[in-house]
Amino acid sequence: MKKSFLFAVSAISLVMLTACAPPITRQQQLDIWYQRCLEYGFHPNTNGIAQCVQQQEIEREKALTQPNRMMFCTGGGYGHGGFATCF
Repeated sequence: MKKSFLFAVSAISLVMLTACAPPITRQQQLDIWYQRCLEYGFHPNTNGIAQCVQQQEIEREKALTQPNRMMFCTGGGYGHGGFATCF
């Protein structure tokens, strides 16, 4: 009982701390997408990586402007400097 209570309190605290993270700048978001494209196998400073980053930005804009579409967020402390990436 005590362990489940501590787990619940920890989970709620983590969610609250993530929700209070300041919004990331456009440059920070572009850097995250750039890193992701590198992980996909694109080479730095090429047209391919530029198109990869651009496609991610287009998809995010679609997600933000389309009503009734669920948004999924990742990050929030691990691997992204405390910032969440939503798509």
